[in-house]
Amino acid sequence: MLPTRLVRDLAPVTTVPRLTILVIDLVQQRHLRLDDLARLLDEHPRFPGRPRIAAVLDRLEATGRVDAGSELAMRDRLTAAGVPLDPGQVRVVCRDGVPLHFDLGIARIGFLVELQSMRAHATREQLRGDVRRANQLARLPDGWRVVQASIEDLDDGWPDFLALVREVVTEQSQRWLGRPWP
Repeated sequence: MLPTRLVRDLAPVTTVPRLTILVIDLVQQRHLRLDDLARLLDEHPRFPGRPRIAAVLDRLEATGRVDAGSELAMRDRLTAAGVPLDPGQVRVVCRDGVPLHFDLGIARIGFLVELQSMRAHATREQLRGDVRRANQLARLPDGWRVVQASIEDLDDGWPDFLALVREVVTEQSQRWLGRPWP
């Protein structure tokens, strides 16, 4: 209940984007469930910051699964640049039947974006898991393409990264759909 109170107490004094990142982090660290925030709104129809918490929940519901603030920022930048990403993370089922989830992408054309960070690879197990996942994806016969991104690609590297995404989306669309995207 403490994380719910934290979000409630911060809501009146912070912006919706910052509150959204806080909620994503708390959910990712398993300190908070979105259901707890929804219950807070149901049980308390009036309190300072309530509209901001409602906006966060609406945003996350519309976005789908997101595991990091940088993932949400990348989604926003790509969408604003005209790259129509699937909602949430992209689920790919490998030959062995194991489903893998990738940060962003367009499943219809076999295009994926993976954001890499020191936080996501802070332990050997995390790094090993990502390597195994990449190798499972390499075994798919369908020709999926994965573009790797770092936090720097949201800043100084944005023009080059966006050009790469557009190039790969165009190639994948030609390969999978036989026509330019969209």
